[in-house]
Amino acid sequence: SQVRGRFDQLQLMDRLERRNSLSVEFPEIGLGPLFPFGVELIDVRDNTRDYGLTKDALIVTQSYRPTTRFVVQLGGSVELNDAEIFGLTKDATVAQYLQDNPAAAARLRVADGKTYALAERTSVTWDRRDNPFDATSGTFVFAGLEHVRAAPRDDVTKLTSDFLRYSARVAGYVRLTKKGLALALSLRGGYNQQLVSGSETYPDRLFYFGGADTIRGFVQDSVIPQDLAEQIFDEQSRIGKAGSGITADNALSPARVPIRGGNVLVNPRAEFRIPLTGVFQTTLFLDSGNLWVDPALVDLTKLRYAAGSGIRVTTPVGPLALDFGFNLARRYWEDPYAIHFSVGLF
Repeated sequence: SQVRGRFDQLQLMDRLERRNSLSVEFPEIGLGPLFPFGVELIDVRDNTRDYGLTKDALIVTQSYRPTTRFVVQLGGSVELNDAEIFGLTKDATVAQYLQDNPAAAARLRVADGKTYALAERTSVTWDRRDNPFDATSGTFVFAGLEHVRAAPRDDVTKLTSDFLRYSARVAGYVRLTKKGLALALSLRGGYNQQLVSGSETYPDRLFYFGGADTIRGFVQDSVIPQDLAEQIFDEQSRIGKAGSGITADNALSPARVPIRGGNVLVNPRAEFRIPLTGVFQTTLFLDSGNLWVDPALVDLTKLRYAAGSGIRVTTPVGPLALDFGFNLARRYWEDPYAIHFSVGLF
């Protein structure tokens, strides 16, 4: 009855869950066949027992593809987002809801209330891998830059964003034997640069750490940024001490960091890919890296590490990977290991 009462208050279009997309691809627009152009429209509404999310977006992309291995893209987007937490007061925030419902953090990477975001982006990709899903030789280079401006559309939202988002990845693959033994190395990085005073990163443009695509000894996107982790240790150690003003009620704790994104990401990775028999292979890997909220506090000597192994099965859609990673320097709120299933390898 409580959930029914919440939904009865919604307008018809907000009750109607939907996921609509329309994509139109133009092979060429008068510049020749090397310049394809794409337009995409997105309209999504998701409802749960506790919240509703609406997203409408227009995305345009202009590509330049002189070869199948080299691609330059220019694009832009307009997004309209609406996040509504049911049953909360007008001043309640998404962060407050997530403190009591951390399992929703992966879906609620949105600002409070209604916001719009304008973005312009460019990227360059140079892919010389022998196989994009299971490389044993070659190189891969990616560099991207995005400018994002976001502002509220109502009097609930306080977020204002104007920042540049840099992202890059360089990877190399060395085939060690004719049977397919290979060494894979990857270095990924990201940085959000605020352009005006008071600007904050739009939540879905933060960098997240943990999981099959970053560090496999941690649950997906679960790693708390290093500067916040150090603050947790500091404030927890000062609870109740004279003159500290820190109590169990106001000290920062892992539960009070529901959105675990950062503005700086560093992620070196290495693995041996070892063929077994037929379609099976295994791996030995070492993943590392970290992330920070405040770029001024970045310390590259403070990285997190995970090591492990896994099994891969070659299929027509790419290798299916099951990896088992150990957290090599576990903090008290973290799991000692994590298991990840994925399609394709880095």
